[in-house]
Amino acid sequence: MALEEKLTAKEILRESGVHPDPYYFSGRGADLSDLNSEHLEKIYCSIKEIYGLRASKNFVKMVEEIPVLSATDFIISFYALEGNEWKYEKKKVKSDATGGISVRKNAGGNYDRMHGELSILSALTRGGRNETRSIREPFLIKYSTNYRSRFDSFVS
Repeated sequence: MALEEKLTAKEILRESGVHPDPYYFSGRGADLSDLNSEHLEKIYCSIKEIYGLRASKNFVKMVEEIPVLSATDFIISFYALEGNEWKYEKKKVKSDATGGISVRKNAGGNYDRMHGELSILSALTRGGRNETRSIREPFLIKYSTNYRSRFDSFVS
């Protein structure tokens, strides 16, 4: 596939059914209605087809290591993974959206106060929802040899 034909991370998210704007989900926590294993699998398959096995394995590693898999944290980390040429390095590929809250900047480069307040209010009213395990476990059982071996030993 020629470089100009390759999908960007943003296009991969769109094709996988994930809204590509991390700010859209800000403050919602890790919620199955925002991100789930089916989304992760579609994204994985696109990465593998377009960028190869190594890139898709790095994606799996990223999914394993995000502490709270909110859509905001995931999308920010996913864009960082793309920016690092699909190579996973924990220190380079991580979200700075503490607790799934990310505040967009306005045209002047300043944080959008109203968006920030709404994100914090959303985080408080949703009670810090954390469905990380339900989001990633089915995906990791299928695609992560490390996770699958830990899971098999636990189930046995």
